[in-house]
Amino acid sequence: MERGRGSQPIGGLIQETLDTLRNKVMTQDGSSEKPNPSGTDASETMQPMQTGTQLGEHGSAMRRNSLAIVATASEGSLQHDPARLLTPSMRSSLETTWNDAGDEYGWNGRVIRYELNQPRSAGELAEAIDIAEASLLPMSKREVLAELARVRAMTVSRDISMDLQLVLAAYADELIKYPGDAVREVLRGWARDEKFWPSMSELIARLNRLVAPRHALLDGLRRGYRGPPEVSPAGVAPKPVTDEERAEVEAMLAKNGFVTDATGRGSPELSAMRARAEPPATSAARAAVASAFMVSTSRRR
Repeated sequence: MERGRGSQPIGGLIQETLDTLRNKVMTQDGSSEKPNPSGTDASETMQPMQTGTQLGEHGSAMRRNSLAIVATASEGSLQHDPARLLTPSMRSSLETTWNDAGDEYGWNGRVIRYELNQPRSAGELAEAIDIAEASLLPMSKREVLAELARVRAMTVSRDISMDLQLVLAAYADELIKYPGDAVREVLRGWARDEKFWPSMSELIARLNRLVAPRHALLDGLRRGYRGPPEVSPAGVAPKPVTDEERAEVEAMLAKNGFVTDATGRGSPELSAMRARAEPPATSAARAAVASAFMVSTSRRR
C-alpha cells in the first residue's frame, strides 16, 4: 500500500530535504523575499500549542494576531527584552531584572526576570501570555532538517563515518523544542563563524541563552500580580516587658548570682563580686537563668 505523505519515513524526509536544499542553492535567483522571523510554516505548524492555551474562535484570532506581532518583532526585542512585544500599558506594569552581561562586542544584557507590579485585566493578561507563547513556537521538522543540512554542507564533519540521516534526525528531535527564529540564528551563525560541525551541547548552550528572556516573560505573566509584600515577622514590634516580668527576672538573676546594671543588662563585674560572696548556683539553675535573661533582653529591644 502506498504511504501517505504524513507517514513518510524519516530517511526519505531527510533525503527529500537535502535534495530540496541542493536544488534551491542551484536555482537561487537572488530573491529578496523576507523569511518569517518566527521560523514557522503556516501549513505545518498552525496548531494549538501544548501550553495550556485553549483556542476557540476568539483564541484562534488571538493566536493569529500574536503570530503577526512576533513575525514583525526585531531580533533585539526577542532576544533581550521580549516585553517590547506587549502593549505599552502591559510593559509599564512589568518590573525587569537584567543580567548586565557583556562580551567582546560590548554590553549584551538580557532580562532574566519579569514581575507584574500592578493588577491587569484578565483579557489583557491573556493576550500578553498568548504573545509570549507565540514567541516560543518551533519550526516544522522539515525546516529544521533544511537548516541542519545547510550547516552540514558548510562545515567540516567530525563524524564522517556515521549515518547522515541518523545524525540529522537526532539533532532535529532536539532542535524542534526551541523557537524557530532562535534555531535559525544559532545554526546560521555557527555555519558563518565555525569550522567544524557542532555538538548538540554547543547548540543548546547558545539556544538557552537566546530564549531565556522569553521564558522569563512567560513565567512572570503566568505568575500574575501577587499584591504588595506582606510585613515580615521581623518587622513587627515586640510586646513590651511589664514591670512585674522584669522584677521577676531580676529576682531570679540575683538569686543565682547574676546582677544587672542600671540599663537592665548583665554586669560581669557585679556578678563576679556576688559570686565571691555567695555559694555558686548549680549549672542547671544558671542555664535556666541565662535563658530567661536572654528572653528578657530580646523583648526589651
